[in-house]
Amino acid sequence: MRADNLISPGPSGFNDMIRSASVRTGTIRLQLSTRVESLQRHIRHLQCGPLGDGTNFIRAGAIYPAGQHPSPLSPRFCSTYLTMPNDTSNGISTASAPGADLPSTYRAYTFHSHGDPADVLFLTTLPLKLPSPTQVLIKVHTCALNPISSKLMVASWLPIVQLPCTPELDCSGTVVVVGKEVRCVRVGDAVYGFVGLMEQIREGRGTFGTYALLEMCRVSKLPRGMKMEEAAGLGATGSIALQSLIDDGKLEQGQRVFVNGASGGIGSMAIQIAKGIVGKTGFVLGSCDFARGCTVIELGGDDVIDYTNSPTRLIDDLRSRYSKPNQHFDLILDTVGVDELYGRCCAYLKPTGKYITFGADASSMTDSIDMLATMFSSMARPRQHPSAPREFLYSQLKPTREKFERLNRMVEEGKLRVLVDSKHSFGKREEVLDGYEILMSRNASGKVVVTM
Repeated sequence: MRADNLISPGPSGFNDMIRSASVRTGTIRLQLSTRVESLQRHIRHLQCGPLGDGTNFIRAGAIYPAGQHPSPLSPRFCSTYLTMPNDTSNGISTASAPGADLPSTYRAYTFHSHGDPADVLFLTTLPLKLPSPTQVLIKVHTCALNPISSKLMVASWLPIVQLPCTPELDCSGTVVVVGKEVRCVRVGDAVYGFVGLMEQIREGRGTFGTYALLEMCRVSKLPRGMKMEEAAGLGATGSIALQSLIDDGKLEQGQRVFVNGASGGIGSMAIQIAKGIVGKTGFVLGSCDFARGCTVIELGGDDVIDYTNSPTRLIDDLRSRYSKPNQHFDLILDTVGVDELYGRCCAYLKPTGKYITFGADASSMTDSIDMLATMFSSMARPRQHPSAPREFLYSQLKPTREKFERLNRMVEEGKLRVLVDSKHSFGKREEVLDGYEILMSRNASGKVVVTM
């Protein structure tokens, strides 16, 4: 919208309500007609945008003293959200567009075809979009790399991902614009959050850029005392750990838990959360390579088991060390996705126990079909494997404000911390590729993060 451009009232009824409206250097000046001048002190929301016929429009909304939600003076949809200052004078109300000082484009890593990150992932320039009423636009400080995003990038047979695609789910940063329905955060807040996996698949939208759009249900203020680099790995990772252990697993004090992949991003949080729930009378076992065993113990694990040789070796060790009924587990959380671990779990999972997973190797069509078959079968009729009569759950993340509040509380109380394996620079592609190499090797202790 050009400066000093007169805005033609498009929606029906605006001619009666607005006497004049103009845009000067990113500022809307709106003069109300005499008929609605009494509303001017209650106006808090304005919007403007193109009507599609070469003209522009303004949408106004009022908040009344009783504290009602904004009531639109026009039903027309618009794309830009403007906030009114409290002061008005001479019948003129002024609002500065939140996006007025933002760049029109931003930098992000994207892939236009599937393959190894070194072959398909490049830094590009994209148009910057302002948030919808339920979204938050943040200036990204740190992005955390996620195994599922790398799997979507590599899986060349997978046609469901919208291309070009910006990878990654988790990030931290500063709020620069909020949608009109957002109440959980404000402009200027330091926040962390994540993009939903289906949003990334359907829209190609991720967080691996200098700006990111997040739904308000997936964003929270930073816990007190937490660094941006740590918070970037807390959102989706911490939420899925909570979801798996508490909502799906119904974990209780005194129970026994086995976390497969305990030194990774999700596993390291699951160990801490699980130990906080089962307490001293419970038992938490984690699998990792022995080089990271001390880290798992420090996080709250009671014992570790080596998983680096082969799935068969891991299962044999479980069967030999935890074969007695009083040693069987109440819950197994598989963050890696090892089918044999469930297929033979009668030897170490209680008859009433639960097997929960969300991880799988999607680097090939065969493995991905196995993953999808397992996932859909777990959500369909039986929750039981023919050869392993134990409850099987494929955990699907449901973001809630309560999960964020619980994560924040645990961090602030010193009961949960995010392990950062390594930091890499956004502007140096070779460092970004190094980060993906660490992530995809499954040798990371905690999260691999990239700072802007």
